[in-house]
Amino acid sequence: MSPAELEKHIADTGLLMVAAYNRYERTGCFADRGEADRCRLQMEAAIALRRPSQVRAMETERGLAA
Repeated sequence: MSPAELEKHIADTGLLMVAAYNRYERTGCFADRGEADRCRLQMEAAIALRRPSQVRAMETERGLAA
């Protein structure tokens, strides 16, 4: 997966996570909470796949690099 594809996957999964958490808050349905947690775990796993050079570039871009 290219870095651009990875970032899109992370963003898309994040949107799905937020939508599921919002449904859970509205309904209290544990299936929605489970879906939100599943999306969060997928997003975290994808974030862990970022290359060190990609992370450095993102930090520099955002003014976070030392």
